[in-house]
Amino acid sequence: MPFHDKIVFSHFHDEEYERKASFFSLKNPNKKVKVCTKGSVSITKLRKDDGVPVKSYQSLVHYIAELGHQNHGLNLFFRGQSCDFKDSKNQTKLYPGIFRPPENKKVLSRREITKRFLKLNGFIQYLHESPPSLNAPLSRHPEYWFSLLQHYEVLKTPLLDVTQSLRVAVSFALLDDKFKYTRQEGFVFVLALPYSNGSISKYADDNFVLARLSNICPPNALRPHFQEGYLAGRWPTSHKKTEYDNLAYHLVGKYRLQNQNGDFFNKDFMPLPYEALFPQLDAFRDYLNLMKIKFKDATDKLKEINRDDRWEHKATTSTIPGSVGNVRSTGNRGVLKESHGKTRHSN
Repeated sequence: MPFHDKIVFSHFHDEEYERKASFFSLKNPNKKVKVCTKGSVSITKLRKDDGVPVKSYQSLVHYIAELGHQNHGLNLFFRGQSCDFKDSKNQTKLYPGIFRPPENKKVLSRREITKRFLKLNGFIQYLHESPPSLNAPLSRHPEYWFSLLQHYEVLKTPLLDVTQSLRVAVSFALLDDKFKYTRQEGFVFVLALPYSNGSISKYADDNFVLARLSNICPPNALRPHFQEGYLAGRWPTSHKKTEYDNLAYHLVGKYRLQNQNGDFFNKDFMPLPYEALFPQLDAFRDYLNLMKIKFKDATDKLKEINRDDRWEHKATTSTIPGSVGNVRSTGNRGVLKESHGKTRHSN
């Protein structure tokens, strides 16, 4: 179950604390002003927080080391993002892609969610039946297919990408549109998730699933093996968006990476090479993209056939001009049938 208002140890950017520290530093210019405080904090307060500002990878490692030590009973995962997306209550939200509205909208309708699930399930069925088969011992689990499609961004799924590598998360957070690590600001979210006990771990008491990509993806799928990737989300899956889909309820740390001068990393602490994050020679990625194109062509052709069938049906069941009531042709010239079931002969 989500943590909700569970109390955890964390660092947080307390504006009141910072104002007091700045005031007292005026009397003592040599005193360093702290930009954050630490201690027990609720998940709700942590989600509302702006994030602890961090100026170097080395400093971030120290924060995470203390976070892990103080929360020694929790299993920490990381997620890097360019922004901290907030809900209407100004709290961090971390929903899987299938539940996120388009960029130009604030709300995603249930109808659109259903359409996304239908498309996802249709493509999975298409992969099931298309050679070469991707069926494997784990293919009976929907999370197996979600993992393949989500991590390669083929389709949106009800699972969210996370990693146990802090370096990978930071690299994603600071990677800009030109594929360089020069983004001025990014965020790393630290999540407390259950301990993995297999390739696909399902926790009935927590309504949660955790998939380890290195055990699920085939050897020629390079990306997940470099990224130490996992997928996490609600279990069992449902088309209805609920609080169980928001992984922000598992938040135990939020860090705002400051890279204005491009010096968050240095020669001793380097980001993960871009080729490791997104290998160019990834045959499995190419295969999935090809199958996506074929699936689209097949569905477009099916839509065209259905559209032609509807036109043909409409032409043979069109309303007869001058008739009484909803009279439709049955294909027999001598007989017309009314909507209330009675029949009469035409003149």
